[in-house]
Amino acid sequence: MFRTALANLRAHKARMLLSSITVLLGVGFVAGTLIFTDSIRESFFSSFARQAKNVDAVVTPANGLDVASIERKDQADSAYVSPAALDAIRKLPDVAAAEGRVLGPAPILDQSGKLIKVSGNPGFGIAFPADGKLGYFDFGGGRAPSGPTEVALDKITAADHHYALGDHLTVVDHTDRRQAFTIVGIFDNGTDKTYQGQSVVGFDTATALNVTGRTGFDQIAVRAKSGVAQNTLVTEITDLPVLDGSGDKLFTGAQMTTELAGKATGYTESFGEVLLIFAIIAALVSALVIQNTFQILVAQRARELALLRCVGATRRQVFGSTVIEALVFGTLASLAGFAAGIGLSKGLGVLLNAFGAQIPTDNLVIKPEAALYSIGLGLLLTVGSALLPARAATRVAPVQALSAQQGETRVTRKAGRLRIALGLVLAAAGFGIGYLGMQSSDTSSGFFTLTGGACVVFLGVLALGPVIAAPIIRLLGWLPGKILGPTARLATANAGRNPRRVAATTAALTIGITLVTMFTVVTASIKASATPVPRASGAT
Repeated sequence: MFRTALANLRAHKARMLLSSITVLLGVGFVAGTLIFTDSIRESFFSSFARQAKNVDAVVTPANGLDVASIERKDQADSAYVSPAALDAIRKLPDVAAAEGRVLGPAPILDQSGKLIKVSGNPGFGIAFPADGKLGYFDFGGGRAPSGPTEVALDKITAADHHYALGDHLTVVDHTDRRQAFTIVGIFDNGTDKTYQGQSVVGFDTATALNVTGRTGFDQIAVRAKSGVAQNTLVTEITDLPVLDGSGDKLFTGAQMTTELAGKATGYTESFGEVLLIFAIIAALVSALVIQNTFQILVAQRARELALLRCVGATRRQVFGSTVIEALVFGTLASLAGFAAGIGLSKGLGVLLNAFGAQIPTDNLVIKPEAALYSIGLGLLLTVGSALLPARAATRVAPVQALSAQQGETRVTRKAGRLRIALGLVLAAAGFGIGYLGMQSSDTSSGFFTLTGGACVVFLGVLALGPVIAAPIIRLLGWLPGKILGPTARLATANAGRNPRRVAATTAALTIGITLVTMFTVVTASIKASATPVPRASGAT
């Protein structure tokens, strides 16, 4: 029977090739989504993790700082790590370098003298370390500032307001006094959301403290000498008398990296989940089309199956032959789908960036889990979708070798009642779940709840499909039958011969159109959410 199954595949290779497109697309979308999500997660992490580059130990304040608190000018000294702590750390024998990091308000003026704001907020000032190995920004031109009259400017602000290397930049310090600087570097602050898309200007450490008015550091980054373990360095810093009673927190560089990794994952998790929903919907479309394909194949091969029964094939062998066909067919289509998914992942990045989403996809990350999940899903859907048609194939009696085709499938009154009851229950449950999602205060969970409710509603419609297909076909075919005559009436009657098949085909088309519509809407939403707010200039 295995050889028979392979012979059937060779005999119908053109039909199977066309049918494999559905599996290829479904698996490709799943694989592309997983690869794309892993790639942007890696890109986000690479951007965030730059803060931990070459850092072996880090000291943070007891209560720390967040972006919202930066705007408040009445920060207590306990919100910072004291300069005395930095001096003490630098004197430790195992410390190669230690730098204080500063983040505070530093509004800048454009070339016409107007204050640059984003969403009504001024920009930030940061400190660039004297030790280049503890720097975490990439320079597109120039260098880091090293004197009291030098600054570096983020590349977006420089491009938006036409600043270049060597230009003069006016910064308003914490006393509202204007200070003039010379731009010596243009840097990229990457995908880090700390700055909320606002302007970022960098100074040397002493100037950053002077301009922002900070009395201490938001963080002290420490680099150890060669051969010194991170835990050893943290222990030495902890024993410093200047830190006793300060409440300052210490972490190893590895712990800082782990924290940044969690932050990067948070930015990409929801986006990946949305794409994965679309991928699963595409896979379900594939399952419906595959099932419909095998139903048609079984119907068309009724005489062939009956002849096999006549020459001694058992029902189990007929069932196994159909499943083997699905397995071979699914394996080849899933492998091709995974290969297509690699290209699709790059295409998703190009498409979303073309819409202005500005999602980083510098490196293509292909993990074994992506291949395992996508190919496994393709096999599961293909073989699973073929089980019911394979079971139907076992019902072909040997006497049907004298018949041209298998009998028609009709919906009985009992099956119709069960389908109506199940469909109505699922539809009602889906609407209820969707209503809960719409009422949710959490936008993310509300979206997924609403999507889940829509899927349940669709399952209800799918269950009702074979019952309502025939009446709808007759209704839609009445007017064409009156206008076009016998040809239209014959087409209407032919369409209603197998309501199950019509319902499955229509369902696949419905999901496909729904998928395209949802993807278009969400892409537009991502564009609207991810597009930076136009920088408005307000009078000083």
